[in-house]
Amino acid sequence: MKASLINIVNRVYEVQLAKLELEALNCQHVQLNLDRTEFEFTTENLKQLLQRASWIKNIDSEETLINKVLNIHKGLLRRWLDNYWLHYAYPFKAKTRPLTARCLINIILPGGGLILDPFCGSGTINVEAKWLGIDTVGVDANPFYVYLSDVKCKFFDNTNLEEEIKNIAFLYSQTARRDMRTRKYMERLAEMEKSVKLWQQTKNGLPIGKHTIKQGDATELNLENESIDGVVTSPPYGTAIDYIAIDRGALKFFSTQQLKVKYLSTKNLKQYFPMLRKAYSEMDRVLKPHGKIAIIIGNQTRQGQIIDIVGWTKQQFIEKGYQLLHELSELLSSTNVFNILSDSILILQKTG
Repeated sequence: MKASLINIVNRVYEVQLAKLELEALNCQHVQLNLDRTEFEFTTENLKQLLQRASWIKNIDSEETLINKVLNIHKGLLRRWLDNYWLHYAYPFKAKTRPLTARCLINIILPGGGLILDPFCGSGTINVEAKWLGIDTVGVDANPFYVYLSDVKCKFFDNTNLEEEIKNIAFLYSQTARRDMRTRKYMERLAEMEKSVKLWQQTKNGLPIGKHTIKQGDATELNLENESIDGVVTSPPYGTAIDYIAIDRGALKFFSTQQLKVKYLSTKNLKQYFPMLRKAYSEMDRVLKPHGKIAIIIGNQTRQGQIIDIVGWTKQQFIEKGYQLLHELSELLSSTNVFNILSDSILILQKTG
């Protein structure tokens, strides 16, 4: 069989992920033809592959579900070509790209199960798991992002979200200049209402997973030992991003709801590393034996010095007895992403 890559694939790590995903979904003899930007392979489950693949446009001329979804959103969204459903609803900073999240879930849990994101943020990983038919748990310290993630997951259920969509459109509008807020509110509300209609036309026959999104602390997860089948997460970037200062919508939410927020993004690296160490220990505690973890995390620069957070993270899990299965990297230095030097994807497996 031959499979063409979707048109928005333009990075080496995306092609690498596409190959790993095909192999995880039981494709055999996977070979990449760079000249034609297509894969050749054999499979005995074409139907599953058409439904779950993340980076594939078509397989032997049959269009994949993800390509159909990207295409129906072209007329809806003016930007964000790799966003769909309600991923675009609110501009969460430094979020995981939806297709990357979808692919990692397929690699970690090709047969399904229960997936955890202990730093769920705006819920990208939970959303992708849910509409892949996989049960998911999301935990975040920020009550606004818990609210946002829950609404985005409920989008796939038979739930009336009229008021919630209005709330999110309003909070989105607060991130714009004052003279643009009314216009931004109306635009975003109309886009989300159209997405709801598109989902109603697309959902037939698709398995939908269950979701639980709750406020909590990644360093003290309120979950039973060995209760999770897989973990996909992107921990906060710590001092690299001032999440509070750049998020007017969340501040508006806190003021209207009279909520206080505890952030696990910290003021200095001496606090950041102990926080991550505790969170990694909690992931290990709740993960079942032989379960897999995918972590998206980046190195940073401080006064010209590289802070090797990726290497430190690998060492933390290797010391716990994990096997590093794959490591993929993407340089970010040319994209002006604060002082984050690179993003790496670590895929590890618990050995016992």
